[in-house]
Amino acid sequence: MIDFKCSVCGKQYRIKDDAAGKQGKCSQCGEIFRVPFVTSKAQHPTTPPAPPPAATTDFDLPFKIALGTVGAGLFFLAISPFFRWVNIGLGGITGIAGDGRILFAFTIVAIILFGAATFYQKWFDGVVLSISLMATLVVFWMGGLIWKLGASFRDLDNPFAAMLGMGPGAGLYLGLIGGLLSTGALGYVAYRRLEPRHCTHYYYIIQASGVALGVVVLIFSGERLTDQDANVGRPSPFSPGQDRLTDEIERLHQRLMSQKTDVLANFTIEQAQFVVDTDGFLPERIVELAVRNGTGRTVSRAYFHGVLFTPGREMPWVDEEFNYSITGGLEPGESAKWRLSPNRFGPWGNAPTDRDDLALIVRVVQLDGADGESFTGEYFRESDADRLEELLDEVEYENETEVRQALSNYNAWRANRD
Repeated sequence: MIDFKCSVCGKQYRIKDDAAGKQGKCSQCGEIFRVPFVTSKAQHPTTPPAPPPAATTDFDLPFKIALGTVGAGLFFLAISPFFRWVNIGLGGITGIAGDGRILFAFTIVAIILFGAATFYQKWFDGVVLSISLMATLVVFWMGGLIWKLGASFRDLDNPFAAMLGMGPGAGLYLGLIGGLLSTGALGYVAYRRLEPRHCTHYYYIIQASGVALGVVVLIFSGERLTDQDANVGRPSPFSPGQDRLTDEIERLHQRLMSQKTDVLANFTIEQAQFVVDTDGFLPERIVELAVRNGTGRTVSRAYFHGVLFTPGREMPWVDEEFNYSITGGLEPGESAKWRLSPNRFGPWGNAPTDRDDLALIVRVVQLDGADGESFTGEYFRESDADRLEELLDEVEYENETEVRQALSNYNAWRANRD
């Protein structure tokens, strides 16, 4: 008897010796074969060639950490539009109110695809490369907005200092962090998947494309926000010389005249005190305020400028704005006492906790009514006053006398409030 196997499916056959050399058809796979002349003892059946290595990866600890990092990065990207992307005065613009909706939609789709691909292990490589491209673009997008907004809203001559000041909101930084986490972790995942098959060139091509597109995004990001800069009392860097300075004077003067200092004077701060609560695990800095609403309008949110200092020291410990949303509002004639806990990660978090010589001055700078809109005009900062006075000294302005009188009234009101 002749023992042999089908060379395709491996089905075992035993056929009489007189069938040697004849053709037959495999009953299992249909392959046409010829019965060998050798016997089972001398037979060395051929085996089909080994298939190419499959795209499998051991889910070891580093790989699991990378997958978790991708999830964290995508989470930061998803929530970033719900935070302010742009800080303008005491308000700002959330990402979801503008282009952040695009980022949110793409990120939700990315989360769903990444989760499904990880669970079912289908189309995993394509999903990883696609999301990696998106995350690279987001890094350039968020970075470009942070740079341009910082340079536009604070110090036109020093964008490095501007990035540390007012302008970019927390949402942009969340998006940048999320993009960096996702890009780095996805790069590791893609390399682990593609390297065993010698296909890492696909990842490099995708990343090179992402960088090229990212440069384009970096160039054009923030153009509309820069155009809106003229509406918030900041100079446009594209206005030429004298005209730009004159326009800036007019914008600052308009902001100054819109502020209703007589209304703000009727919202009195009867007591302001800075205390440190040491009952918890960490010392908590508290601002205690006693206020009275004599404006004749319901106040839903109050904005303040606080200065924490030690008498005799030239530099204050804190010089910062803060605001408080009043639950239920503060009706005309009502008084209230508040214990406010400032953000421990902001300037107030650096206030000393081991001194007993601290003094606090708080001034109300803006009030919102029941409709959520300011009824005291646009907030005119002390930095705005200094800038306006500097411009008047530098530029010949037609209504200089009127503007200086308004500045004088503002400085007198500020001195009385302090």
